[in-house]
Amino acid sequence: MLKATANKTGKKGFQFDAQERFPLKNGAFDVVVANHMLYLLGEIDQTLKEISRVIKPNGRLIASTSGQSHLEELYKMILGENALAPYRPFNLENGGNILKKYFEVVETRIYKDSWIIKNIYDVELLYNYAQSVNLKFTEGKNAEQLLRAFKQKAIEKIEKNGYIKITKKTGLFIANKLKN
Repeated sequence: MLKATANKTGKKGFQFDAQERFPLKNGAFDVVVANHMLYLLGEIDQTLKEISRVIKPNGRLIASTSGQSHLEELYKMILGENALAPYRPFNLENGGNILKKYFEVVETRIYKDSWIIKNIYDVELLYNYAQSVNLKFTEGKNAEQLLRAFKQKAIEKIEKNGYIKITKKTGLFIANKLKN
């Protein structure tokens, strides 16, 4: 696919400023895939306008994202029971409405899943994952101290309840651009 794209555009990779016009022809692609990245953009409307422009009539955008409660139990274990997951400006709850501004037909597919951690030795994996995620929500706090306390809470929870359940809330949108 990348080779075909490189042949079509003369480029091997793409990196665009979301606030600028993409250096691509109108209708350059049948499909654009945005895998867990639209929520990172500051100018999502400009980016979606450009994505819509470079998709052919009858083409589609496939955009995966997370919901607002994605991994909520993990965040609560790290930051306390009143903690909320980091806000994502493009998420499962609002993404469909955002996409409908640029695409005629938008389908939502939810992926239902969760992690069940039963073994205290697996807490180390969960701890390592927690360290790897964007921890901006710990700004002003000692992240390392929070994570150590989280690890201890997780072990205690497994010893008490026999497991920890962390709900994943993810899915994708299939946005179709009809003929002009």
